[in-house]
Amino acid sequence: MNRNLAIQSIITVLLAYPDSKVDREPFIKLAAIALEDYSEFALQTMCCPKRGLIASSKFMPSIAEMRQFCREVVNPKLMISQRKIEPRETPLEINEEERQRMLDKFKKLSYSLGTTNERNGK
Repeated sequence: MNRNLAIQSIITVLLAYPDSKVDREPFIKLAAIALEDYSEFALQTMCCPKRGLIASSKFMPSIAEMRQFCREVVNPKLMISQRKIEPRETPLEINEEERQRMLDKFKKLSYSLGTTNERNGK
């Protein structure tokens, strides 16, 4: 969790909008909870005066806009790559009939795309 970094980022964004009438303390608490799971890179980019929200927003961004920025503008794979993904305990079992059906579909698709030796006459 990057709650402290999220708080620092939110404060930086708030500093860019000194005339904002937002109640800062509750806003910071709520926004920190909403943003704490994003990567350090996403949070730092969000509050960057050259390429972040404050570079493009004339008005104080909402928490939803901050989350959208982190999710869409910054590479979303950064957030996903930090999650621990548990491996399957047991492998997915496919019966022989289903396996053959999948292979046949793959062969047809490969043939239609011209990637098999059959189409090239080999």
